[in-house]
Amino acid sequence: MIISYEGKNERELVEICQKYRHISSFHELFCVIYGNKDIHREFSNIFYNVITKLEVVPNLRYTLRKIGYKEEAVAAIVNGVINSIYSDFRALFFEKGDNKENYTLQNCLREIGCNSEANNIDNILREELSLTGRSFKETIKTITDKSVAHFDGKISSNDLLLIRDKYKYVLESESRIGFLRVMASAHSIYQKVVIEKVCEKYPDLKEVGDLLEKDRSFFVENFNLTGDLK
Repeated sequence: MIISYEGKNERELVEICQKYRHISSFHELFCVIYGNKDIHREFSNIFYNVITKLEVVPNLRYTLRKIGYKEEAVAAIVNGVINSIYSDFRALFFEKGDNKENYTLQNCLREIGCNSEANNIDNILREELSLTGRSFKETIKTITDKSVAHFDGKISSNDLLLIRDKYKYVLESESRIGFLRVMASAHSIYQKVVIEKVCEKYPDLKEVGDLLEKDRSFFVENFNLTGDLK
């Protein structure tokens, strides 16, 4: 479903929320209520783009070869997409926490007083990933800081092994699902805040908000290790 929000004021967005009952409408209204519209929209754009890249990158080599790209070009494009996935992860979650101008997901939440939710996301990102034996945060920061955004000449043997496997982590199904699960869990917290904050200002939307919350809870509770709904 494509819903146009161009030029819509706050009251018109409330009516769209009531009519379409879609989380994107709630998010648009949330962005308007809290002012930093461009920041929140850009965050969402990056978030959904990185999910899309995780979904398409396993078949990207085949697709590029099929339409006639030479092998050197295929390798360069796939490498660029994979590096951009790690860069997106870094920007979304792991900019310096003491700089409030860095609009990570957590800072977006802290900006509107949702410190507990932001801390919950930080805790999720500290959990160990079975595929790397490190936390999601340490995995992403090591790969981006030592092989994507910067090229560190002093790399330990353990870090070197992690970096060499960075392609496997986003190309193989089990590893990719591990990344998607972390992102789904973090974004679910953000989405819950969006629903609650919109309904707090517009109580008439509570019935719609309750339906969206049920959809959110169902997805989180039934997302299993294969990435499929139970």
